[in-house]
Amino acid sequence: FEPLKPDQVPLEDDKEQLSIYLNRLSHFKIYSQSCALLVVILGIIAAMGWLLNIPVLRGEFWGFPGTKLNSTLIFIMAGVCLYLLNRKLSPNLLTITRILAVLVTILGALTLMEYVTGVNIGMNQLFSSILPGSAVLLGKSRSMGALNYVILGTALLMASYKYKPRLMQLLAFIAGFLALLGLSSYLYGMSTSYLLDLMVQMAFLSSLIHIFLSVGILCLYPDRSYMGRITAQNSGGYMARRLLPAALVAVFILDLLITLGQQFNIYSEHFGNVFGIIFTLAFLTAVIIWNAHILNQMDRQRQESNLKRLKLKEFYENLVEGINEGIWVTDSEDHLYFMNRGMEEIAGSKTGKMEGLHVLNDLPDKYVGALKDYRSEEHT
Repeated sequence: FEPLKPDQVPLEDDKEQLSIYLNRLSHFKIYSQSCALLVVILGIIAAMGWLLNIPVLRGEFWGFPGTKLNSTLIFIMAGVCLYLLNRKLSPNLLTITRILAVLVTILGALTLMEYVTGVNIGMNQLFSSILPGSAVLLGKSRSMGALNYVILGTALLMASYKYKPRLMQLLAFIAGFLALLGLSSYLYGMSTSYLLDLMVQMAFLSSLIHIFLSVGILCLYPDRSYMGRITAQNSGGYMARRLLPAALVAVFILDLLITLGQQFNIYSEHFGNVFGIIFTLAFLTAVIIWNAHILNQMDRQRQESNLKRLKLKEFYENLVEGINEGIWVTDSEDHLYFMNRGMEEIAGSKTGKMEGLHVLNDLPDKYVGALKDYRSEEHT
């Protein structure tokens, strides 16, 4: 992991808090590896569905369209790339991950180019020679899936160079929400009468795999950028880890249940819309109040801890004040932040006026000349 920053673990926290934070980062890395393995396994299962001509393996059930052969191979490459990025790589393996990321991006871009230009460059028949049956039935990835391949391939390539983690995670977020939009078209219903409805459609299994791949990329560097704010061992990180699941998962599931109620004619569509809004507002309000209660407890514990530190600081200050000799205290960079009464009398100034001064560069030689000589002897 990267060196710790003050906004990730509070400076006053002890080793136990640091251990909790590092343990959380390790769990997020495990999530990334698990998502990568899941993508590879699902991609292999879907590919076997084409090789063995078993429709259910490629996601063709309940009327859902199956994942295309092109997509299965791209998923396998992307999953392998993500899994390798979670390991300590030799230069040769790192080159392989970058080649896989480039292939994912190029295949997605070529498919997207076919949709945009209308020119057939043969993506439908790319792997037709290895399978029996009609090549037309193999088909190519849908337009939304192709766009996601470009986005995720770019994110993987950036991850291999550790280049701009903020942008990499932003691309993963976008790809994940686009996949969720494609998944929602099956859960909430879709129409073939509108252009946007047709554009967001992607195979049901492909939508799930895209989501797993996006989550895996987000968890790849859990201590960086946006994910670093979520995993941080502070109040902001705690609230993010509690509110995000409620906002992304719970609200989605609640709205889905409300939509199912409409489909089973339990209530009208208009009542379902109003009921969904009110129920979601009530749910989020309860979650926010619960988080506020937990944060208040955390702040109370931190205030008690700070009070103990202040009392300990006062004890040592009083102890130093009772010494007749002049004493000053500096930080690791030789900036002054405390003087006892004896040193204030010698310097002819109060601590508040001299706090932050560099004792070797900013104070007169009559006070620090001997100290400068001592430091110069240390370096020689």
